[in-house]
Amino acid sequence: MLNRSSDPNTQQDGFTLIELMIVVTIVGVLVTLAYPAYTDFINQGRRTDGKAFILEVAQRQERYLAENDTYSYNLETLGYDSNLSEEGFYLVNIMTNAGAVFITPLTSCEVTECILIHASAQGAQADDGDLAMDHEGNKYRDRNGDGDFLDDDETGW
Repeated sequence: MLNRSSDPNTQQDGFTLIELMIVVTIVGVLVTLAYPAYTDFINQGRRTDGKAFILEVAQRQERYLAENDTYSYNLETLGYDSNLSEEGFYLVNIMTNAGAVFITPLTSCEVTECILIHASAQGAQADDGDLAMDHEGNKYRDRNGDGDFLDDDETGW
């Protein structure tokens, strides 16, 4: 802090405009660097909502398959009242082989043997991409938002 008074006994309190602008600039740079990492962290946490629901549906599907020798394509049959995930960030649907073959690297198989549990990202999570898991346990994430899981970097969650 500079003392600009001509009287050496007089002391000025406060910050100069330059000091204030330096602090504002530093805070701005820190926010610019931290915000993308923060949003990625938040999206990753919300993604857990979709993953948990998909895994729960898959577990119920395997139980249904063991009892009925076929998969169910209706969440109500599996005991769900809604196809919305617990926190509401994903809308889950079950696709047959006919629909799944166009959006995944899934090969052709019998309809009773193949399913794809597809979770569409909703609301604040919509920009993060959809999630899916097939009957073999292969996991997919639509990282580029093109509506399919065919790109090289879209396997795994």
